[in-house]
Amino acid sequence: LIDPHLTWTPANRFYESHFHGGDINFYGFSIVGTPLMVLGHTDIFSIAATTGGPDCADIYEEQINQNNQYKYDGAWLNIQKEDVEIEVRTQSGIVKEKHTIERTHHGPIIKRMPDRAFVVKTAYDQQVGFVDQLLDILLSTNIGDFLNALSANQLLPQNIMYADIYGNSFYLRAGRVPIRSLDYDWNQPVPGWTSKTEWQGIHPLSDLVQILNPGIGYMQNCNISPGSMMPNSPLQPEHYPPYIYNDKKDRTNSRGRRALQLLDADANLTLDEAKKIALDTYVVDSDKWQTALTKAFEEHGTAFIHLQEAVTLITQWNGRMDIDTKGSALFRFWLRACRDKNASVPISHIQEGQTLGGGAHRNLLRALENAVEELNKRAGKIDLAWGDLHRGTRGDQSWPIGGLSADGINTLRAVKSFSPDEKGISYVKGGQFCTTVILLKPEGIISYSATPFGQNNHPSSAHYTDQGQLLFSKGRLKPTWYGSIDKLTRVETKRTSKTPNSP
Repeated sequence: LIDPHLTWTPANRFYESHFHGGDINFYGFSIVGTPLMVLGHTDIFSIAATTGGPDCADIYEEQINQNNQYKYDGAWLNIQKEDVEIEVRTQSGIVKEKHTIERTHHGPIIKRMPDRAFVVKTAYDQQVGFVDQLLDILLSTNIGDFLNALSANQLLPQNIMYADIYGNSFYLRAGRVPIRSLDYDWNQPVPGWTSKTEWQGIHPLSDLVQILNPGIGYMQNCNISPGSMMPNSPLQPEHYPPYIYNDKKDRTNSRGRRALQLLDADANLTLDEAKKIALDTYVVDSDKWQTALTKAFEEHGTAFIHLQEAVTLITQWNGRMDIDTKGSALFRFWLRACRDKNASVPISHIQEGQTLGGGAHRNLLRALENAVEELNKRAGKIDLAWGDLHRGTRGDQSWPIGGLSADGINTLRAVKSFSPDEKGISYVKGGQFCTTVILLKPEGIISYSATPFGQNNHPSSAHYTDQGQLLFSKGRLKPTWYGSIDKLTRVETKRTSKTPNSP
């Protein structure tokens, strides 16, 4: 499964492509202007990535004097200056702004005080090999080639996952990681006035957090710690320098917990079951919230009898944020009310299944009372389907979208929406943008995908919103037709050319 999440702004918009030329055969997604795709699959393997990784940059604290010098091993060295011009777009056009960049040998100064300066140093400064490494990755024909390509250490900090048609799976917490002294806390600015804090090279690939073919047979990473990727994960922080592991061993989130729940329940996933995991809208811990509300109403229902309909709507809700599900909308408004700083609702206690006191029960019902009032005020009623209030939009078109990643609710169908407007409607602004499910078999690869909008960026195109409305909204994926483009019965192409003097 490939399922990264970003805001759906034009700068972050990934487009679907097939690349067949020479030794490269690749399907996947990339931003316009990049030379190669970064998420997808070849004939042999698939590659996915999620945010997370080792510490690849540091802040140095420098001692400086009035002569524009900094101290280093007892000597005063000159701070280097570079005058640059930066083009800036303004309402009146492009203007050039002059700036002065100051540097020590550690890097550019980002904050300066009378006797101190803070400098950022990154392991990627002066590195230009990312595209070369990406090309080597795409040309890999087996796990050995893939590991050799990764050894260039040009990838940005990411959780990289690999799987191939031979049955191999591999995880790497990738990044270009400096070798550092363990005598310093690299989570804080370190002294720049001593050579003892100098980097001692770059860690080789073998030093990084990684695992090949985990014994349990599966792994997942939903922006979580390596220690939470699978039950009894062998990837524990005591085996690595803190700046390489760079996480708490048991840090996870709702999506990570749900993914493990579904993967652990079925040792032999079918393709359809894998698709359902990618598009799952179940709210982890929704049952605990329902239990807490039931007990609260049993204890204080007489005083809150006017909430009977609302309590029934939430407690009989199936816990899913599907577009046609009723109860989801009120649940979101209720959690928003519970998260208000004045609500005094012990959220962590509820999520841990702890017994609540009478005061907490009353606060739960008061929060529900506020949610009912708010939803009625905005939408006119409380028993709306989730898709009535949670929608995708592009141009003048709008369509329902399931799932949610906001207000303490995080489903595997991760989509983040704005706060509700005056009608109670939340428009999705980011989340899943190139969900791809891949079946890898020795005889070949089959893949399915969908984007939240469409493949074309022109409002007049039939493909401006088609995937959003026909696939993404309905929780469906389409075949990618990888390797069979020449067999399609309908292929659409359009080319517009203009002469230099044409309007």
